[in-house]
Amino acid sequence: MAVSILSHDVIASEKGILSLVVFPKLFHNGLTLLVKRVARRFMFPDLRLLELNKYMKAACLTMSQENISKVVFGMTPFSFLLIAPKLKRKIGDTKIFGDMSDPFSFSISMRGSFVRRFLAHYIERKCLPYFDAVVVLNPKIKEKYCKRYPAIADKFQVIEQGVDEDFVREVNNLSTQGTSDSVRFLYAGGFYKVGRNPQNLYSAFEHCNIAATLDIYGNLRSSIRPKKSERIKYHKAVSKQELITISAKADALILFDNDFGYQVPGKTLETLAINKPVLFIYNNDDSPTLDYVKEASGIVWAKNTVEDISHGIKRIIAGDFAGRSFDYSRYTWDKMRDKCDELLRSQGE
Repeated sequence: MAVSILSHDVIASEKGILSLVVFPKLFHNGLTLLVKRVARRFMFPDLRLLELNKYMKAACLTMSQENISKVVFGMTPFSFLLIAPKLKRKIGDTKIFGDMSDPFSFSISMRGSFVRRFLAHYIERKCLPYFDAVVVLNPKIKEKYCKRYPAIADKFQVIEQGVDEDFVREVNNLSTQGTSDSVRFLYAGGFYKVGRNPQNLYSAFEHCNIAATLDIYGNLRSSIRPKKSERIKYHKAVSKQELITISAKADALILFDNDFGYQVPGKTLETLAINKPVLFIYNNDDSPTLDYVKEASGIVWAKNTVEDISHGIKRIIAGDFAGRSFDYSRYTWDKMRDKCDELLRSQGE
């Protein structure tokens, strides 16, 4: 279907669709990382700004050689927004689609920085009108953008991060009833000092009289990792294939929401789809994650306080929750691909 740019190489799609995707380089030396860290303070929105002309030339070269009528941009890095006006002016009849995995001007990374938010708003106002459609990850992001830019509200379309059916099916098929005296909880994902802080979760397991353990899988900064403990075990991130076995052995899962912002944690839908008890920890009563969690039954809700989390853990240990169910059929990757295909078709062949 779509094709990708890796570094500055472009391959054209057989169906006349060109997709621009940036992959991070896997290897950096210490000096390179230091220079990038310093440059990032002065370069907005990101360091890829320096490479935009190379991507533009590569895209235009391919479009001149192939019958390309549509271009799909992965808009992370956000500097890719700036390609749309240039490309539209150069090749006016090309349909341009933006895939915005996170919101730009009101993302968590923009919180607390007036200058960065101002610049992000400016880039959006100048660039978004040149897109024929912009894909966002949930209805609340769409609603926010539609209110902010009513003149182009019809351009914003929702396509969620899909559910990997094979992953869910394998976890559910391999799952066995726990045999130990302690209930094993599992959290796979990230934590942050601001926005998704796990300290109350750690305290709930460490200091409350509960027969439960917690396994955490993720690449956490040392400052946010739990202290060595018999009840909490920290592990580096593992492959998705390894996570199947790990998830199957767990007795219960933890879904941890963001305190603010419009992003939904990436593993939300798959966590809800697995047939195990889920402890949902949140603070923000207006979070878009709540809309999806409300579709599931058997979820134990807890505010991000030691008392609430401890109570939620005890409820799961006691089996004090409704039967688990979540109809994820409309969120599968196949359904998301269908929505993408329909969006592309809606803009003409």
